[in-house]
Amino acid sequence: MLVIRPAQLQALGASMQERFAEHMCGIFVQTYPRECRQAGGAAAMLGWVRSGLKSATEVGYVTEHDCGLWLALMLILGVDFAIDPQLPWVRDTLDPIAPNASDRLDLLLEQTLDYLSDTAGEGAGYEVRAMLRIRRLDFGAMPALQGDAAVADACERISLLYPRKFAFQGADLTAQTVAQHLSRAHAFGLRGPPGEFVFVLSSFMLGSGFDHDLLQPWAGAILHPPPGSPDDPSTRAQRLEAAALEHLAASLSKD
Repeated sequence: MLVIRPAQLQALGASMQERFAEHMCGIFVQTYPRECRQAGGAAAMLGWVRSGLKSATEVGYVTEHDCGLWLALMLILGVDFAIDPQLPWVRDTLDPIAPNASDRLDLLLEQTLDYLSDTAGEGAGYEVRAMLRIRRLDFGAMPALQGDAAVADACERISLLYPRKFAFQGADLTAQTVAQHLSRAHAFGLRGPPGEFVFVLSSFMLGSGFDHDLLQPWAGAILHPPPGSPDDPSTRAQRLEAAALEHLAASLSKD
């Protein structure tokens, strides 16, 4: 009689999980080649998939259907979509007291597609126009965000750059999240132009967890450098600006 010990069961489970991760990675690489290139290639995309599956299972989503939806939502809304303060409707839908976890994710995907329709527009037209406006900015020449007026100033700039998304979020929610983003920017040593507003704007555009999103390795390399790697705080803002604009140009390219 075949006897399978607990350790062997765990190994079998890990093997199945890895095959699923590789399968999902192949789907994302084929469907989103630009995002795959920006992440650093197929190997980096596999790391992103593994991290997404880990975050899904940690909150109780364990079926392939649910994990696949979780990954899709991460791609669309950002790595921290489930806790992003910019997305309160996500947290409401994922409220653990609501019935049936799978139904919650299915509903959230429908809401997310409606959100994209409202904020990005048909063919992502609204989003592309916002990105073109951002590309024309000279962040270094912008006045610093000053004192008590910093949040209001940042919100005004955002409303001019991406009016559709700003209107969807509303002035109050945007102000609340901008205040949090500014606080995080300061924790990274980013004060004044260009770094402060680049961080706030990147959080608004890419999600509040952009700095550790494996799809945005340029941000993590600057804001979370590996131990022992060179890091000059005095040039951090300029490096973040340059990397963000390079990422933006790649996102707008037709390749």
